[in-house]
Amino acid sequence: MRVPRVRHVDIADGMVEVREAQARPLAAVRARLARLYVTGNREYFSEAQGWLDYIYGIGWDALHNRHGANLEAALTNTAPSLPVMLLAHQPKQVVQAATAGVDLQISGHTHGGQIWPFNYFVRLD
Repeated sequence: MRVPRVRHVDIADGMVEVREAQARPLAAVRARLARLYVTGNREYFSEAQGWLDYIYGIGWDALHNRHGANLEAALTNTAPSLPVMLLAHQPKQVVQAATAGVDLQISGHTHGGQIWPFNYFVRLD
């Protein structure tokens, strides 16, 4: 059985002028509390400021890593009565985050270890 190849394309896998048609539907998204955008490495390959300007222009807010890896600073001023969600590039600190009071952590860019032979190194990390 042959498995079809799937090519992953990020919205920001190119400059805004090239990918704007893919991103345009985001302007129509409605949310009761917030519309948030998190940059990835592709934006920085393809003019990150152009993407940030576009996202702000269609009414979304971009989350920036204001606190680096400082979990304590990131959690300052969180309301104890509300759930806390952490967006983190990698899930490495999930145990530390849970201990600090994070209810949900969403992470990406783990690649699931699917890139051989790096999958072996992913498991070590």
